[in-house]
Amino acid sequence: MNSTSYWRSLAAKRISPAAHPRVLKGGEFVALDSGSLESRYANWNPLVSDLVAMPASCRALPPLRDRKVRDLIRRKTSRSYAILGIGWLALAAFALLVPVWKHKAPGLLPLALLALGSFLLSEATLIRKGRPLLFERGLFFQSLRSNAKVRAVVWASTLVLGIIFATQQWLEAELGSEAVLVNFAMVRGKLMEHPLTWLSGPLMHGSVTHFSSNLLLLSIVLAIAVTVVRFRALVALFAVANAAGGAIQLQYGGAGYQAYIGISAGVFSLYFLVIFLASLRPRAFPLGLQKALLSTAVASICLSEVFSPSAATLAHMAGAIIGLISGAVLFQVSKPSSAWRGETLLG
Repeated sequence: MNSTSYWRSLAAKRISPAAHPRVLKGGEFVALDSGSLESRYANWNPLVSDLVAMPASCRALPPLRDRKVRDLIRRKTSRSYAILGIGWLALAAFALLVPVWKHKAPGLLPLALLALGSFLLSEATLIRKGRPLLFERGLFFQSLRSNAKVRAVVWASTLVLGIIFATQQWLEAELGSEAVLVNFAMVRGKLMEHPLTWLSGPLMHGSVTHFSSNLLLLSIVLAIAVTVVRFRALVALFAVANAAGGAIQLQYGGAGYQAYIGISAGVFSLYFLVIFLASLRPRAFPLGLQKALLSTAVASICLSEVFSPSAATLAHMAGAIIGLISGAVLFQVSKPSSAWRGETLLG
């Protein structure tokens, strides 16, 4: 299986040159009109993942290799990020000052907005300085999209979780929500009597929104994590973090928290696993990836606490800590650094 080192090799892969620009689509090159490059990629972002071979070039790379296109993309992207970042920071100040003025606790909303605003301003600064942030991410996301095993893992996980959620909805329609919670959720005081609920409880969700948000966050980080850690190790971490997070939430989350459902603790364990590994080996990942994941995770934890009365914040934090510890363990076990030269960590 390809590791994160694979995505950098895309920049060195040689192809047959041609007299006209070409874009790599579906594994094949499609000819482009030379005059259409600027208009085609004026709003380009790394998630688009197009690789372009310029005339007479032996390599297919993100379109930033063309000077005019690169200047246009950098200018528009840095301006957009700066405007959004300033906007989020202004909202963070507003969310902090209004409660203080009313002699109330501001809560976690200002922190979530601060995380998002700071990240966007940091990105804008790096882009203006000419750092290869967009170029590296373009290569990275193209490698993820072209990696059959990454696609298989993400789609299989989505399918399994979707079937479980659909089954839960059917059982609730047949038996009632309370009966399903009692029998399948992690319930305070009954964890030892029903040990299987350590597994089944976190796989349940309270609503379509709850399920969809968790699945989106999981899909993003799983596609990245599976390139550096073997899937079975990720499944083990995911299950342990979910069970431990649920138990901690029930034990210390207050008397009002009688049942625990949701995979968020496991999701955040994967986020902080990748953040830890990316911080130790930044060259194995595209520039600033750990900051992007950290701001996403912090904002998600804070926003769920703000907008959801039943947010399992203790479970989220427990999952994050378990992810960091797992990252340290994996990094030590994987020494020497051969694991970062094209191999995955652990078996």
